[in-house]
Amino acid sequence: MADAATTPLHVAAIPFPGRGHVNPLLNLCKIMAQKKPDIRITFIVTKEWLGSLNGSSSNEAPPPSVRFATIPNVLPSEKGRGSDMDGFMEAVLTKMAQPVEQLLDRFDPPVQFIVADTFLSWAVEVGDRRNVPVASFWPASAYMLCLFVHYELILDNLAQLPTGINHNQRLENIPGISSISIADFPDSFSPDCKSKMSRVLHMISMLKNVKCLLL
Repeated sequence: MADAATTPLHVAAIPFPGRGHVNPLLNLCKIMAQKKPDIRITFIVTKEWLGSLNGSSSNEAPPPSVRFATIPNVLPSEKGRGSDMDGFMEAVLTKMAQPVEQLLDRFDPPVQFIVADTFLSWAVEVGDRRNVPVASFWPASAYMLCLFVHYELILDNLAQLPTGINHNQRLENIPGISSISIADFPDSFSPDCKSKMSRVLHMISMLKNVKCLLL
């Protein structure tokens, strides 16, 4: 095993395997490597995703301190996942953690810090089992995160509105948001979608256990 006194900080970056998640985290890793060239970053993706990254002409090669590592293709293919998003999400939450853990345990030098997509709620437990701090990376807007954090409050407010209310009316009492038009709420904020939102709300609830949140 390498000497800890002379070994650079080893960071594992784990993106959610989806468009709009992989590239933002990879870009963050490139910035980290440029600002702090003495750290080592291992970017963990499925074999399918590595093939996509290598085959894209728009992806600039990362600095030498950013390296890729792969887990097996334990998830439904990116090409067809849209036909069963519930099944894809279930696979991400139940099948991805184990091969990631096995990969982490093989690293030398060992990982000392984890940056994981917020949608990978299991990453917090993976870090806890190894006494490795975890930072959560939110790839969307802070505005959207604020809506999810206050999901229950928003539903309560919407439920109290009278039938036939003008959808241009604005809610004013959401912490962190000045106001928002009722018409601007995503469909997921309908009471009918509450059960489908349970996974997302669990992911958001895990933020209280992370070392820091990266927006």
